[in-house]
Amino acid sequence: PWPAVTFSLVDFFGRQKAAYWWVRDAHSPVLGMLYEGTGQLSYWGISDLPGEQPCRVTIRRFRHDGELVAEHAFESVLPANGSSCLLEEMPEELSLKSPADEFIATRIESAGITSDRVWHSGHRRDWNLIPAEVAVDIECADDRTARIRLSSSVYVHFVSVSVTDPKARYSRN
Repeated sequence: PWPAVTFSLVDFFGRQKAAYWWVRDAHSPVLGMLYEGTGQLSYWGISDLPGEQPCRVTIRRFRHDGELVAEHAFESVLPANGSSCLLEEMPEELSLKSPADEFIATRIESAGITSDRVWHSGHRRDWNLIPAEVAVDIECADDRTARIRLSSSVYVHFVSVSVTDPKARYSRN
């Protein structure tokens, strides 16, 4: 349908919408996931790759004001076509001391693939987010291509970019 709000990931002309990139990342062949099971937080690696792969994991605890509080990095092995608990329990320094003011950011790298995730404890309505200013840097590669970089010194939750050109395409969201 046009014009209408839909759940489609590509438009009538086959151009990827911004949500396409979120779905693509969710279906990556390598993913890292935090799981809060029986009262403790664990980290899992998931691989759709055909063979075992070495991986590098980085887990960071941040405050919403952008301060890095703690970091833990390690190497492990992802099983072929499966999931594995790579860290059964978070080290004490990664435990959220003030869940309303902090979050955890994770990264797993394996076979040339990177998967980033952000995890908050509790409900979004309880987060103490800080008013933020988002800086915009636009770099024009040519008359048809521009790279837009958004940055902030504090955590910003779900930023979106709108463009007026109906022929504009997103290459990454």
